Amino acid sequence: MLSFQRTHPFLSSEQHLRRPSLKRNRSSQGHLHAFCPRMRLSTETSQPSGSPSLKDDLARLIHQIHKTSTIHNITNDSGVSFSGDSSASASITTLPVRQATGSSVASTITPESAPARTSTVTLDAPSDASQANRNAQPQPTLAGRSLALPLLSQLDPALAFPGASKVVASPSILKADEPFFSSAPSSAQPAYSLSPSSSQDFELNSLWDSLARQLKPIADLLRSGRHRTSLGTSRLPADCIAALQLWLLTCSDSSKLTPNQHLLEAAIEIFRVLANLCIDHDANRTLLDGLNAAPSVLGAVAAALRTLDNSRSSALFSITVLTFLRAAMGAVLNMQLEHIATRRSLASLDCITTLTAVASHPRIYLPHLWALPPTVQLENDKDAITKLKMGATVSSWAWRIVQEIFDDAKEEKEAQPGTPSDEMHDGIDTDAASHDVRSVLTRHAFDALLRPLALYTPAVSDRTAGADRSQPLPVDDDDVEELVDADAEILQTVGTLLESCAADDAGFRARAAKQFAANDDGDTNTSLQHSFRSGLDALMVFVESAETPLQWTRGSAVSASDEERQAAEELQKAFAQVKASVARAVVAVSGDDANMEELFSGSMGFIDRLKAWIRHDPKQRDDLVSCGMLALGNLARSDAHCLSLVQDHALAPFLASLLAQADDIKVAHGLVSLLKNLSIPAPNKRIIGDLDAIHAVVRFLGRDKDTVQPLQFGTAGLLKHLCAAVPENAIRLVDIEAGAQTASAPSTSALNALLDMIARIDDVPTKMEATRVLVNAVKSLWTSARSANVSQDAILAARNKIVRRDVIQALAEMVRTSPKYPVLVNEGIMALTLIGSERAGAELVSLSLLNQPHAANADDDADDEMASDTEAAALRAPRRRSTVDSSASTSSHPLPPPACALDMVNLVLARRDARMPPQFACNACALVLSLCHAASAQSTTASTGAIGQQAVARVAATTRPALERLKEHGPTEALSAAADALDAVSKAATF
Repeated sequence: MLSFQRTHPFLSSEQHLRRPSLKRNRSSQGHLHAFCPRMRLSTETSQPSGSPSLKDDLARLIHQIHKTSTIHNITNDSGVSFSGDSSASASITTLPVRQATGSSVASTITPESAPARTSTVTLDAPSDASQANRNAQPQPTLAGRSLALPLLSQLDPALAFPGASKVVASPSILKADEPFFSSAPSSAQPAYSLSPSSSQDFELNSLWDSLARQLKPIADLLRSGRHRTSLGTSRLPADCIAALQLWLLTCSDSSKLTPNQHLLEAAIEIFRVLANLCIDHDANRTLLDGLNAAPSVLGAVAAALRTLDNSRSSALFSITVLTFLRAAMGAVLNMQLEHIATRRSLASLDCITTLTAVASHPRIYLPHLWALPPTVQLENDKDAITKLKMGATVSSWAWRIVQEIFDDAKEEKEAQPGTPSDEMHDGIDTDAASHDVRSVLTRHAFDALLRPLALYTPAVSDRTAGADRSQPLPVDDDDVEELVDADAEILQTVGTLLESCAADDAGFRARAAKQFAANDDGDTNTSLQHSFRSGLDALMVFVESAETPLQWTRGSAVSASDEERQAAEELQKAFAQVKASVARAVVAVSGDDANMEELFSGSMGFIDRLKAWIRHDPKQRDDLVSCGMLALGNLARSDAHCLSLVQDHALAPFLASLLAQADDIKVAHGLVSLLKNLSIPAPNKRIIGDLDAIHAVVRFLGRDKDTVQPLQFGTAGLLKHLCAAVPENAIRLVDIEAGAQTASAPSTSALNALLDMIARIDDVPTKMEATRVLVNAVKSLWTSARSANVSQDAILAARNKIVRRDVIQALAEMVRTSPKYPVLVNEGIMALTLIGSERAGAELVSLSLLNQPHAANADDDADDEMASDTEAAALRAPRRRSTVDSSASTSSHPLPPPACALDMVNLVLARRDARMPPQFACNACALVLSLCHAASAQSTTASTGAIGQQAVARVAATTRPALERLKEHGPTEALSAAADALDAVSKAATF
């Protein structure tokens, strides 16, 4: 094994770094103040970098780490000579280094081929290119003396290095409250401060080199599990964190200079040790969390990025910097895997913004950059492919950490609901908002969330690629596979985060609808402000123009193997899922009340854009059509907007024509949802009804759509609105369209289809919504004023078609089964009252009120086995939230459904539910009165005979006690109605 020596390359930067206040508790003084849990430094005085204090402490750490290696019998297998003597190291046995796919640090994790998301990554030795840089550099000297530290176990500590006599023998196991160093700096001792030329401090650089050489064999050994427990309980973790604090001091006080090669390589080895300590080892994760390790690593990354970003270069970072970032992300990824405490420590403003900055940094990696014609910088970079592959790993790991922090925070918030982020004041970073992951992403990482989508849109990809360059980078098949997998993982993660933030965070929705502010300092090629008008525009452009890249589908060629074709299909599905997530984010943004007026005003061209989307061929772009329909439906949530869309924008005829031929479920759902909202204003009901929308949606009520409950629910809602106070539409509901019947598809009325669905389905919200269609149809046919467009004979004919046992039984069931929703009970009673105003209707209503639906015996149900696993899963699955009338109260504990609907009527008369106002009791009195009067009146209409008359008498007798109590003790508003009903009941006893 060859030894090597080092030179000292100096990387410069133009901006002086602000020195942080390193304190345990968080404040507003800087980004790094939370990253030094044990060491408090004074900033009152400064001292040149040659001060022995910093170097002595670093030297003591190196000595302690060397002692740990000696105790655990760790030999140097890294190929690095401590003494610079190649002959001395040639006899050292080396361990085989695992070759990772695509890089020497860790293989890229992809959605399809990756191990389980709970797996860790093994951080191997730095890449060959980085190692080669080390080997090519001579070792520094100072005044003709080599600065390499000899093996300290062979020397007296006092002779090893200056200040070594102050080293205190350290225990091999660190106690919970034990400091990192032998003693804290005294108040009289000057604080650490490095001069602007600190990177040229050869002696300090040599110490960082020595630290890296000491840590590298330990990190290598930790790739296997044999020493993880013993090293985890030693001083090693605490010493690594202490070294990282000194590293942060060195970087933050290095004026305008970026971290040099020596600092970066030392940090890489620190990160490797921390990462490999955590492989399949929760105890070490807990220990490192107690040392604030993960935030400390991100603090180092933040410090490095701040200096690196001072450069205006758009070229990819160097391989050494990318190795540094890859090791850092690998360490954080391993520390937080399935470790809730560590994820909580990362759910902060500083950590999340650092992670997203790394994940979407243009100089680290952007998805699809490798597939575009290269820029001048990429074209002239001989290591471009290597850097892109390393950057893809860094980005995918950073996004994965963000997603896992987000998922944990979301689960915790749902389990213990607190103040939702929607209620936070926009623009105010309260302490709660700084720890709400959605809020942090919205306020501080909005551009980072959007940037991974940009290069898939022509608006950015055309600008990024040079106009005179058309050939992409020469990437071989293995590299393409690796990069495509990384892109797929990044896009899926970003799509999920965008959809969740848009759905749950009002700040995100408001931010997306606002136009980007001018940013003259941004990079023209990657700045979103140069390509999009707003965040919503960026989302819409992606949905509109992004297509599955050819590189993702090349496995679908005829010559491809079955495995390759399957992989290509999975990638195509993944890209489609990303577009679907982004489309849902667009819909959510359009559905925010605060955005509705601005988006509808036309200043952003949103309405015209959506109108263009819905006119696409649904067979070609069903995603655009459905997204456009749903977004327009969200804007149609005021009467003014609904009237404008139908009358000014003339959408109704086009929507009705599209509805008649809509076969795609997504398109049909979007159409029905939009028409449902548009049909709320009275003038629109007739317009949409005249376009034959009622008969067009009958097919959505069929048995084959029972698995698509949102479509059935929306269809019932559309029919409910159309039949409200419009007798023409109620007549259309009960009539069969002339000429629609064929041999293969016999026609049926919407009423029949509705009743069949009510009797067939188990979804309670859909069943109740469909029954409310019957309520509105009854109200329209019995109470609406005479219409100029429909004859009284037509209305009477429609009434006769609706007075039937299955209609009345459905209404009675809504009364019986809705104790949780008093509004539905009242609506059902009112509809039954109207139907019961005629003799035949009164008898049928009485029979339905007395009917007791068969209830399965609970003991029998317990003994029966489930018919299938699917049925069992369906019962365990959470039900969709009910969308019944918003005035229904769920604050109290309603009574269980009674045996029959008449019992519920008696409960209303008795006013046992405080949620029911006196008017509801008056309506129940009107029902009893209507039934008694209709049964006693002379009528030429059909009668059910003695059975029906007896049913009316039983209803009267059953309600008498409740009416008597209501008359004596009821509220003033109900006394008169109770007296009238009681009088009618007394007369009904003579039937």
